[in-house]
Amino acid sequence: MRDSWKAAYRYGNIGLELFLSIVVGFLLGRWVDRHFLHGHGWGTAVGTLVGVYTGFRSLWKMAKQAEREAAAEEERERREADLKTKRDAYRREVEGGPKPKGDL
Repeated sequence: MRDSWKAAYRYGNIGLELFLSIVVGFLLGRWVDRHFLHGHGWGTAVGTLVGVYTGFRSLWKMAKQAEREAAAEEERERREADLKTKRDAYRREVEGGPKPKGDL
């Protein structure tokens, strides 16, 4: 249960992270414009583009991480199901209980 809350927190904040990356890039670009480029707007444009790139790169990395975690979870569940099937077959064999239909 605790891991699911961690994942919800981590992936739930990606929108905020994307927004803040863009805003910080914009504000830093604006600051560069005012102090070094005398208000021409190039710093703001470049800063905004850098913020957009940073935000979407972060989004991409989170998506890849979520994909890896989902694949690992599926693999773990598949192994557990295989192990349970083997245990059940062994118990039926040892106990001499009824065999499932379809076994000849």
